[in-house]
Amino acid sequence: MKKNALLITLLLSPAMLGAATLNLGIDMFSLDSLINNNIAIRGEAGLLLDDIKISSTIGYYQSFERDCQVCALSSSLDFDYFPFSNLGLYLGASLINNTYLFGIDAPSDNSIFLTSIRCGYNFAILKHCSIDLRAALFDSSISEKGITIKQLSRYRFSLIFSWQSEFK
Repeated sequence: MKKNALLITLLLSPAMLGAATLNLGIDMFSLDSLINNNIAIRGEAGLLLDDIKISSTIGYYQSFERDCQVCALSSSLDFDYFPFSNLGLYLGASLINNTYLFGIDAPSDNSIFLTSIRCGYNFAILKHCSIDLRAALFDSSISEKGITIKQLSRYRFSLIFSWQSEFK
C-alpha cells in the first residue's frame, strides 16, 4: 500500500509542478547539537500545492555519550495540510519514516519505522525565505531500545529555515 501511494504521488508530481512551490530548508534547532555531546543535522525538501505539502526529510545523528555510542540516519516522507492557507497553520503526519541505527552500541534490529503527527506555523520573512516552527510527537520505538540521542526523543521541536521558489 505504501509503495502504491508513493508511486501515484511521484507520477502525478510532474503534472502539478506548474502550480507548486519548492521548499529547501535546514532545521536550525538541530544546529545546537554542534556544542553538545550529540551531532544532529536535519534538512528538508518539499513541494507545496495550494493547501497540501509533501516533503522529504533526511537527518544524521550521532551520540558521544560515554555509555552509548550510536549513529542514526533518518529519512521520511511527510504530508502537511494547511486548513487556513493564509494563516500559515498546519497539521501533518509522516507517511513513511525510517531510522537506521549503527555504531558500537546499536541494537541488532537496527532499522526502525516510526509514526508521527505534527503541527506548526509557517510564515514568510522575505520574498524567497520562510520560517517553519514545528512540534512533533513520535512513537516511543527508539527510546524503548535505550538510544540516548536527544534529537531522536519522543517530542521534537524544529525551526526550519527554508528557501522557496515558485514554478511558473
